[in-house]
Amino acid sequence: SPDAINSPRQSAWGTHDAKEWIGPLGDRVLSIKETPTTTLFRVLHGPTEGTKEYLQQYFRLETPLSPLYEEWSKADKRLKKIAAAIP
Repeated sequence: SPDAINSPRQSAWGTHDAKEWIGPLGDRVLSIKETPTTTLFRVLHGPTEGTKEYLQQYFRLETPLSPLYEEWSKADKRLKKIAAAIP
């Protein structure tokens, strides 16, 4: 939604390079970096304990994407093409 894009949390994030994002999340400042095989994170400021679980909950990583892609693809032809290319 436009409100999410313009919120302070979203606008405070920036890229260090094309693959690393740095910004605040709760009481932490994090670096999140995507590699070809995984996503790495490190705490730049704030508590380190429980950060992995915090990120899993924040990004809702327990939610399987395949059923969502299937549902959304029924309503959006462009997404259907994109979703087919996502492993």
